Amino acid sequence: MNRTVAYAYAGVVLTMFFWGSAFNAMSYIIQHMPPLSAASERFFIASLGLLLIFSITGQLRWTALRQNLVIYLIIGIIGIAGFNIGCFYGLQTTSAVNGALIMATTPLMTLLMTILLDGEKLNTHKFLGVLFGLSGVLLVISQGHITTLLHLKIDIGDLFILLGAFDFA
Repeated sequence: MNRTVAYAYAGVVLTMFFWGSAFNAMSYIIQHMPPLSAASERFFIASLGLLLIFSITGQLRWTALRQNLVIYLIIGIIGIAGFNIGCFYGLQTTSAVNGALIMATTPLMTLLMTILLDGEKLNTHKFLGVLFGLSGVLLVISQGHITTLLHLKIDIGDLFILLGAFDFA
């Protein structure tokens, strides 16, 4: 295996680790600081980290950054800050498991947004992907018992996380 492939696999494993542990970490953090502070600090640390990584590896393109700064800021505020604020506020009244399950609908929301806003066509493969993805989320939520869905309780925190997922999409 060459180094590029090894780095790609390592990156995927690290990404899954951080995504998988994010909601547990956020639930812990909001016990010790306000959600807006937590979201701001997470956004700032991640931005600084990305700038450092791109600088160290020589991949930071200042010209491209300056030319696209406004759109990057808009995307960052809506997609990343909105996501973090929704999640941190949502986790005050819902569980980390609920948050993670709601976030699992982000690919579906992204697809629906591209259909509505970009005119993307829903073909059979995409439809099956959505169907299987939602089936998986519903199977986990219901623990295999479809009647559980009839008694599902939705908290305001779930709605905040859903809004964060929408912002992220």
